[in-house]
Amino acid sequence: MLARQHPDARCPRCASRLRYGLKREGSGWKVQYVCPPSDGCGREFSVGRIDHGSVDSEDEAYRRAERLGSTLY
Repeated sequence: MLARQHPDARCPRCASRLRYGLKREGSGWKVQYVCPPSDGCGREFSVGRIDHGSVDSEDEAYRRAERLGSTLY
C-alpha cells in the first residue's frame, strides 16, 4: 500500500498525523489509515471501501479516501 500523508487527520489515540492508502480487493479498495510507528503509536484504521465502479480512476479513489479521513477527528 502506497501511503500518503493526510493534510489534517490526526490519530485519536496519540494525535500524530495520519497517512492513508488504498488496499486493492476484488471489486474495490479498502481505505486504510495508519499512524506511522516512527512518529506515533502504529495504530491502523479501516475507514471504508470504495467500489471500482464508483470512481473513474485510482487518483479519484485517493481523493475520496482523503475525504474519509474526516471521520477520524
